[in-house]
Amino acid sequence: MISNSSRSKKWWVIPITLLIAFCFFAVPTGGSLNSYNPDWISLVLIYWCFAVPKKIGLLPAWLIGLFLDVVSFGTLGRYALSKLVLVFFADRLALRVRMFPVWQQSFIVLILLIGETVLLMFIGIIIGDIDFSSNRWIAVLIAAFLWPVIYIILRRVRQWARLP
Repeated sequence: MISNSSRSKKWWVIPITLLIAFCFFAVPTGGSLNSYNPDWISLVLIYWCFAVPKKIGLLPAWLIGLFLDVVSFGTLGRYALSKLVLVFFADRLALRVRMFPVWQQSFIVLILLIGETVLLMFIGIIIGDIDFSSNRWIAVLIAAFLWPVIYIILRRVRQWARLP
């Protein structure tokens, strides 16, 4: 007889994957490579919004962004607003995008990340932190190219955790 606890869903996997993404965010890669790092947290947030719609709400997204603001010693609310908007649009697109193949999903992810980057640049212009370097856009392209890998890894984790 199989116990009921082995069949239960492991919802704690979502915060653990976000914590791992925070570790990738916080680990310095050195000099010029640091500006080419993809936004791991956004990629994980987008995946969980697509995979289990309505499970990551706006409040957790805002809190994650607020924590990012504190960790990065940036302007308070900058990442909070960007993650909130990102999760809002990812949740709205989730049911449509789930039917697309992974390579088409990467285009939607690219559009979402471009929108988040434009919002962060706009906030930077407002607060006087103007940075028009191409490194940020290269990081967005790298993140879109990494989407199939992130998708496959997190999908296997989701299947292991028996999440819908």
